[in-house]
Amino acid sequence: MIAVCIVLFVAIVVVFFASGAFRLDAALEEGARSAVDLAAFVEEYGLTPREAEVLVLVTADERALKEIASEMDISLRMLQKHLTSIYKKTDTQTRAGLTRKFLA
Repeated sequence: MIAVCIVLFVAIVVVFFASGAFRLDAALEEGARSAVDLAAFVEEYGLTPREAEVLVLVTADERALKEIASEMDISLRMLQKHLTSIYKKTDTQTRAGLTRKFLA
């Protein structure tokens, strides 16, 4: 039974590699494209460098704002001020709306 599982695992890994699913260069290209998209978004909406940092962190996942503020070493109120400014500049009202606009 263990031998069958090992053979299946190896076969799956081979299929993934053959299909290019584990291509490092593709992951690097995606990262570079994301950086270019971020720069274009920041320029289009006139975001400051700190607002760009906030944008990346609040759209990356669904962590609480308090946790993000702690990571950035700023107060929750300051993070909320940055978000309010970003919302005004991008004509959005929520994190979900901002994320949709940023990823579009």
